[in-house]
Amino acid sequence: MTRKVLTGAKIATMSPAAAKEGGYGLIAHGAIAIDRGKVVWVGQDIPAPYADWPHEPLNGRLVTPALIDCH
Repeated sequence: MTRKVLTGAKIATMSPAAAKEGGYGLIAHGAIAIDRGKVVWVGQDIPAPYADWPHEPLNGRLVTPALIDCH
């Protein structure tokens, strides 16, 4: 499948604005549209162009933009 939308995710945005406030930014009930292995959209309300793509539920799993070493 070359296109899909990951739904039901907690998404860490790593937003510079959130970092200034001491946080990382979080979309609590987010979705991510992926086209041929590339992220093309991240947010809460899935826009019409991605609404008909196959959905894969993440059931509240946390998605981060990169590897985070917790050691």
